[in-house]
Amino acid sequence: MKNRSLTTLAALALAGASFSAAYASDTALVDALVKKGVLKQSEAEKILADSRKSGGDSASKIKLNDNVKELSIYGDLRLRWQHAQANYQADDNAGVYQNQEPRVRLQLGTRVKLTDDITVGVEVSTFNTTTQRYNTLGRGGDLNLGFSKAYINWAPSSEFSVTAGRQAVPFYSTEMVWDKDVRLDGVSEKVDLGKLLGLGDGLGLKLVAGQFIAGDNLAFNAKTALDNQDGWFYQTQLQISADLGAAKVTFAPGFLFSNGSTGNFGVNGKELLGFGPVGGLPGSVNGVNPNEDMATVLLPGDISFDVAGVNTKFYWDFAYNYNTSNLGVVGNPSTDKRFAYLVGIRAGQNKAAGDLSASVSYRQVGAQAVNWLYSDSDFGLGQLNQRGFKIAASYNLTNNTTISAAYSFTNNVDKDGVTGFSGVNGSAILSSTQLITIDLGVKF
Repeated sequence: MKNRSLTTLAALALAGASFSAAYASDTALVDALVKKGVLKQSEAEKILADSRKSGGDSASKIKLNDNVKELSIYGDLRLRWQHAQANYQADDNAGVYQNQEPRVRLQLGTRVKLTDDITVGVEVSTFNTTTQRYNTLGRGGDLNLGFSKAYINWAPSSEFSVTAGRQAVPFYSTEMVWDKDVRLDGVSEKVDLGKLLGLGDGLGLKLVAGQFIAGDNLAFNAKTALDNQDGWFYQTQLQISADLGAAKVTFAPGFLFSNGSTGNFGVNGKELLGFGPVGGLPGSVNGVNPNEDMATVLLPGDISFDVAGVNTKFYWDFAYNYNTSNLGVVGNPSTDKRFAYLVGIRAGQNKAAGDLSASVSYRQVGAQAVNWLYSDSDFGLGQLNQRGFKIAASYNLTNNTTISAAYSFTNNVDKDGVTGFSGVNGSAILSSTQLITIDLGVKF
């Protein structure tokens, strides 16, 4: 009688529990009862089977395939008002660009854990062209949604994982090199060398590598050798972190290489704010893409510490492109065109209601230092050959709702223009820019 009562109690507890794709907790409870001799194995199997069948009716209408171990859903909605202003550099583009507009960005995604080592991720987001996550409001029509992530992750151990498909940027970086909205198509690998070498909790060492395709050329319908090459780029990075007690340090030296394929370097995620070419492909200036065939050394990092109880972070980034053989510029480019750097400081974090953070940064981005299709779309309105400041602040209205404001202003580095980059669709056509953004964001 006692066993029968406990069996009934276990079944009722499972039936009344919140339905979840991860019914591992239910399984653990039943297994514990089996080990204690309260339930027989056959009774346990029947309880779990009944729980899976009735769970959707008793607690939720959502029913999932039995192969799904865990399912998580997330979202990010951002309402933006922005004012953008710029002055053109080249004589043939003389004039002033200015606009004010309300915009919206929505991202909805899911992560599905099929086994202990295989996870599938899918994300949809708003888009205007292949280069923009934002839709401008007030123009009528429905918002456009497209797949911004579609990947499979294989993690056979805690020390190693591989991700294949369309994915977020896997590297530690500032937006000087990688805009947060950019998605990459290809394969990335992560190796936790710290765990493999037994370095302990205070020191971290990870190797991150990625191989990504940026454009597909027709191999048998080409006019030149470069025309029949697909566009590829590769990055390898060593992430070093140390917990020093009073401060935490991260340093991530890396190397980025892209080949010399012409005219097909597409981009998925970055806004071009009207200055880039139509359709997400870079302008062909003097017959070449201004930012192909690159070999760039990257040195991002940060130091975080507390000041009077306020979390504070000093951060930096540095890039130097020493391969400019296919950049449409005659002669050896000057150093200021080849390198980019950023220094900034942020005080505060945004984790819970009432949290406030503020940051200020200065950067200089040479006309050939980074790939303009993937770098920050706000600073300099996404253009290269710019230097200036960005000031930002963010306040948590609730745990998952923030209101943020940012202001950036820049001037051109090379005052005399940049040969091969200042055409109608060039990557360095502006002499000065200003951008004000106000965002209301909700994450769920």
